[in-house]
Amino acid sequence: MDAGLQAVAELASAELVKVVHFVRHAQSVYNAAQHSPEPHDPMVHDAPLTEHGQAQATAAANADLAAIAPPPLIIVSPLSRAIQTALLVFPDAPIVATRPAHPNWAHTRVVLNDLGREAVSGSDDIGSPPHLLAAAFPGLDTSSLPGPVWWYTGPDADDGDDWEASRERYLAAPYDEPDAVFASRMDAWLAWMMDQPEPVAASVSHYHVIFHLTGYSLGNAQLRSTLALARAGMACPLRLVVRLTEADDIFGGKAVAWAHVRGELFLATGPYPCAALDGLLDALEAADPPAAALITSAERETLILRLEPEPSYSESDSDE
Repeated sequence: MDAGLQAVAELASAELVKVVHFVRHAQSVYNAAQHSPEPHDPMVHDAPLTEHGQAQATAAANADLAAIAPPPLIIVSPLSRAIQTALLVFPDAPIVATRPAHPNWAHTRVVLNDLGREAVSGSDDIGSPPHLLAAAFPGLDTSSLPGPVWWYTGPDADDGDDWEASRERYLAAPYDEPDAVFASRMDAWLAWMMDQPEPVAASVSHYHVIFHLTGYSLGNAQLRSTLALARAGMACPLRLVVRLTEADDIFGGKAVAWAHVRGELFLATGPYPCAALDGLLDALEAADPPAAALITSAERETLILRLEPEPSYSESDSDE
């Protein structure tokens, strides 16, 4: 964790920020089929990891994830590829009750959260009911899932508890989850996360989930540490910040906002009126190229910091 991220992490106890370590699942059977000489949907519901994916997750546990302290909360998508990844990247965590937790992880809480599932765009995004997950992963607590069918079931569809009919219907007529439906679910995920008492969390999820929340394209089994910012008393939407390059205590302000500007991320310190920030970001977007800027508001000086750019992955790497 770099100095800037560490500085903001220390503010988490003040409930102004939460550190979130996002992990994308490792390579699945669906991913492998998409990267084959003839890319295709293998029509495998709730596709598991490949052997290569299992090796990726184990390598991540010994590299990036070994550098972070045990988070007090692990949020896992209930799709099997994410559960498998969580078991491998956090081998000492109490992901399942049948595996004793390492003493350092004894107080870590693990939650399956269906809000963090992938946007439906392939057969692998049609999940498994709790009883099948419990059979595949003995000791896994599935009590948080809302019922046998917890995935998006298509426009005007009501599969009720009939998970087999839901799977068969997708095979007969595949569909995609609308962007607006997915975006609404991501807002609900963020609201849920900010209501949790833990200041730091790890989230094992999916390409489109992480891209929507952070703006970054992650490869399989990659980690990205971010900040979720709660803006108490401000009528501004909650968002996430990625990789601070400097500590956020310049001018005594705290990290409270960010926005995409032509693919770059900008961090603002405050307090300040949200309307003033919107105007500043409009001006930054009009600049060519966008740059860091110092402004003076009625209350105090506010610094906008450009964040460190990250490599992006090609569209072929974006399959979930």
